[in-house]
Amino acid sequence: MESPLNSSMSSSSSSLPSSLSVVLKRPRVVTLIALLLGLIGVGANAYFALDTVHILSRGRGTWLDRSFMLYLHLLWLALAVAAWGLWRGARWSRNLLVACFLGLLLITTFPSFDLEMLVTHGFFYCLILWLVFRPVPNAYFAARAKAVGH
Repeated sequence: MESPLNSSMSSSSSSLPSSLSVVLKRPRVVTLIALLLGLIGVGANAYFALDTVHILSRGRGTWLDRSFMLYLHLLWLALAVAAWGLWRGARWSRNLLVACFLGLLLITTFPSFDLEMLVTHGFFYCLILWLVFRPVPNAYFAARAKAVGH
């Protein structure tokens, strides 16, 4: 025979994980954005890595070209880290994502100012940020931070 104390503890403990599991389940939009940005960050770094090593090792290009390539690789690396953080549900990853998008918008204006490209990229970056900062992802990131203890 089970005591009333044990039965009340088991019912309350079983209801807690089910209510938290709904909030702790990663929203699909966050999953898709994390996968997309992770593939872009890792893929761009891998695709341009040989060219960058070739430029840096041979001393080709001006210091501005070499700086620009390093800047791009750091941005792509930061984008991959932000995607990993989104996948894990870390709150800091959304702030890093904003910084990455600002850096990518800066690149859009760097070689030659192209208003159409700036507006198009800005629109897509704002759309992604809007999706990541909506109420459902906000609840997910808040619940993950509470579960981890941050």
